[in-house]
Amino acid sequence: MKKIFFTLVTALAVICACTTEADYGTGIRPDGPSYVPKDCVFQTRGLVNTTVADAPDKYPSFKYKDYAPLSDKDVNVYYYIPTEGDVASMPVLFSFTGAEREGNTQLDAWQLFAETYQFVVINPQFTKEDWSENEYQFGGVTEKKGSENVRSKELWTYNVVESLFDYWLKEVDGTQKGYYMFGHSAGAQFVSRMVMAMPEARVLKAVAANPSTWPWPVALESNNTSYGWPYSIKDLPVGKDDDLLKQVFSKKLYIQVGTNDTDTESLDVSAAANAQGKRRYDRGQNYYAKCKSVAEQKGIECTFELAEVEGVGHSTWHMVYGYYKPTATKVDVESLGPNSAFILLFN
Repeated sequence: MKKIFFTLVTALAVICACTTEADYGTGIRPDGPSYVPKDCVFQTRGLVNTTVADAPDKYPSFKYKDYAPLSDKDVNVYYYIPTEGDVASMPVLFSFTGAEREGNTQLDAWQLFAETYQFVVINPQFTKEDWSENEYQFGGVTEKKGSENVRSKELWTYNVVESLFDYWLKEVDGTQKGYYMFGHSAGAQFVSRMVMAMPEARVLKAVAANPSTWPWPVALESNNTSYGWPYSIKDLPVGKDDDLLKQVFSKKLYIQVGTNDTDTESLDVSAAANAQGKRRYDRGQNYYAKCKSVAEQKGIECTFELAEVEGVGHSTWHMVYGYYKPTATKVDVESLGPNSAFILLFN
């Protein structure tokens, strides 16, 4: 297995003009992030609060609203930067929470990996107070769920991710050309739909784990009914242009499903959802098969991959680690399941 290799540095550079070498890298900013240019919101390395394991504020965070078309809504951005490594070149992972919209869940699952293998994790929290289900899970692509009226592309929530990535590059003088994505459950709905809707997005690899539903690559037909967004891309530009669909299918999207994710708790059981399958596990398999079938019919290569995690149900931790939730204080790649999200993204 190809290992990740990241360049280590023995001395930390000062990235922000408003910090000093003495306070940079301590993992503690009691005054919170600064909002003067350069903003220095990505200044903190490591954990902020290390005294209480479950402290909600153990990860640094800031409010982001710099994407102008959606600036009326805050995004709470939680992040983890490892205590060593070159922030200007290390990989960037955007990780998206489930329907609970919590800021710590994804970082808890990824923190040991990020520290050991030196990559940054950014978790944009789209709170329920500011972002509806339609705006989060379904990207705000249409005016409301099930509507055929596709909004102006600049109003799609996915643009916030692209904007945040540009913000990261500016803040740390980053040289990264793209970013990685992981989402579980509702977060996987966000990830899979962003990949399908925005072929121009700078996504290097993405893992969508156990979503309730998927964005079908053609109109979803069932019982003489044709379903569009969020259940299919038929009303989107990519659904009407094979060249755009070719760009989408060239992305490395992993359709990650737990073989035991077969219950109906919090499952969309609408007619459109059930047309994709009865359970999350079935729907992931069917989505993969449909993407491959459509690509073959159109003479397009599809690089999507199906990644089944044996014995795992509906769990962020288990999907990241490949089969179990560890209690160790460090991670060992050799002990992970072959389809762990970490291995899929970084090995």
